[in-house]
Amino acid sequence: MATSHLDYETCEPFRSWNRLESRPRRSEFDEVLKASIHDPLWMLTRQWQFGEFQGEDTASAVFAKIMMETTRVNKFQHRDGTISNYDESVPLETFVERMPVLYDLRFRARAGQHWLKFLKNKSLIYIPTTPGDNYDHTLLQKVFASLFTLELPVIDHDNDNTALQVAKARLLSNKLAHQAISGLGGRTPDGVAWYEALKKTGNPVSLPAALTGRPEWKTAFTTFATEAANEFITWFEKSHEHPANTNDSWSPSNLEYSFGCSMPNKGGADNSVLEAKAYYSGTLDWYDFNLNLDTDGTGLSKKDAAAEAALVKTEILTVIPSEARFGGMPNSRWWEFEDGSTDLGNITAETTNIAKILLAQFALMYSNDWFVVPYSVAAGAVSEVKGILVTDNFGERTWVEPAGQGDANDWTGWTMFNFTKTSASEDKTGKTDPRIYIPPVMSKVQESKPLESVEIIRDEMANMVWGVEAIIPDLMGGGQDGNAAAQELSNYLKKLERDDLITPVPIPEGVKLSYRLGNTVPENWIPFLPTHLPGQNRAIQLQRASMPRWFNKAFSQVRPRTAILREGMNSNEAAAVQLYVNPADEIQNSPYYIFDEEAPRKGIVVEASWQRTRWYNGKTIVWYGRRKKTSRGEGASGLVFDEVIYVDYAGQEALVPAD
Repeated sequence: MATSHLDYETCEPFRSWNRLESRPRRSEFDEVLKASIHDPLWMLTRQWQFGEFQGEDTASAVFAKIMMETTRVNKFQHRDGTISNYDESVPLETFVERMPVLYDLRFRARAGQHWLKFLKNKSLIYIPTTPGDNYDHTLLQKVFASLFTLELPVIDHDNDNTALQVAKARLLSNKLAHQAISGLGGRTPDGVAWYEALKKTGNPVSLPAALTGRPEWKTAFTTFATEAANEFITWFEKSHEHPANTNDSWSPSNLEYSFGCSMPNKGGADNSVLEAKAYYSGTLDWYDFNLNLDTDGTGLSKKDAAAEAALVKTEILTVIPSEARFGGMPNSRWWEFEDGSTDLGNITAETTNIAKILLAQFALMYSNDWFVVPYSVAAGAVSEVKGILVTDNFGERTWVEPAGQGDANDWTGWTMFNFTKTSASEDKTGKTDPRIYIPPVMSKVQESKPLESVEIIRDEMANMVWGVEAIIPDLMGGGQDGNAAAQELSNYLKKLERDDLITPVPIPEGVKLSYRLGNTVPENWIPFLPTHLPGQNRAIQLQRASMPRWFNKAFSQVRPRTAILREGMNSNEAAAVQLYVNPADEIQNSPYYIFDEEAPRKGIVVEASWQRTRWYNGKTIVWYGRRKKTSRGEGASGLVFDEVIYVDYAGQEALVPAD
């Protein structure tokens, strides 16, 4: 308690402080700790002043019955329209993100060693039917290493055309791959080539004729070798996920994933269709999906009576509601001490800070009006609360319907976790969809370092957009710097340049200025030029172009080396001369376009890496997927045309622009 008196000479108040505290006069403290009041009528008066005696006779929920309807996603539609079944054997993220894999040398050697291990294990229980018909594992290991071998290409200057020489130079200029192939060649078989040879024999697989026709192979142990081959295929296909028949959900023009899925409904209605047109973050959740009601009963929306009977369930739950609690929540009892870790009374909010004021009002006045009814929802389920029958302590029953029953576009309405409808669906019906979707996705994923990374940046000085391959596959299970790889290839091509094709242009004596039509950029810079959209005069899109490469006294086109930018390029593996050497990869089958809005001023980065997780059934899942994120802004390629430069007296160009 504080008292103050005014000093009339200085006009300063004189303050004195007294502390009120209990002074127990007994050895026992039980009476002091009771905090008893001398006049209890004072407390009743305070309750009357606060209006606590003006009861509203409101009841409390003591019993509830809930009607729940659940269904599950069972169909999946890829970007190209292909529809397949989805059974949750793998997470939905994996089903969406998995991309075709470029098998590196490390995996090829590991797969070859696994095959030899399966073959040797089966041979241990092999009993020869004929004396002397024994299995020689060392001999067969050499046979496989010679049939499915890893070897370096050799450049033939006289017979190889320019495209083939460049294709071989790409591999030979890669120092890591060069060393690995030199060490593994003739020692271990190419496991990926052996897997592909087995798959070509049909289902069930059989041993290729190129193997069984050799004199080292004996017909007597064909049986256990076939069993080992089946085990090897099972291991290979479980080691990582890959899209069947190259069906993936990547939308190359948007640089993101685009897919759809559907689930059956009760009563024989068409399937509900969910669309995700712009997924790229790597974390798939309910807000990535939009509800599409503009369907015609075909495709994803086609009804399936068997799926409805198996997946659509209706349950009646009987529960006792419990009060919703949160940290710092006021207690409902008058004399109950509250948790002081959250001081709601110390909230300072301006009159314009509406959110903070609403939070304090809810926490202090209406927090005890909320109840929690637990319900376990399986991953991949779409749930809808049809209604709740609440019984209060007066015995009255109240039927509670889901919130947000009105127009979905009504700004005064309030809902949470509901689907956003597509524009076509909004024209069809304006009602809010009260369902909630728990997608079957992972909470934690291990991600490798990027094997591919492409930066889409704007170059205002050159008035164009570049796709910079910052990281390209190093063919050893990792990624290498794209600038360094481009420089290594350029240096290697200079060494291959034939001297008889190089004709130096002499510079006359006394010439001080030289004109250059244009310079070049590193080969990992892929240009994108603006072109008009079909039938449009103003709207544009970005088309992949190519920079020229001068080699062997001829121009050739610089092509991208990452799968991200190789959309529309030829990918005929049958045209490969040998492993990683395919001159047909330089052919463009169709142009590749990127929408202009996908190249903002801040730029974007698209990365591809290995993902690994463990699913709820204990299965370890590995796949190759992509991510998109924001870049660091604009860039400058240094590309210039019509340049006048100085020439020094020694006849050498000095790269200094003339005034």
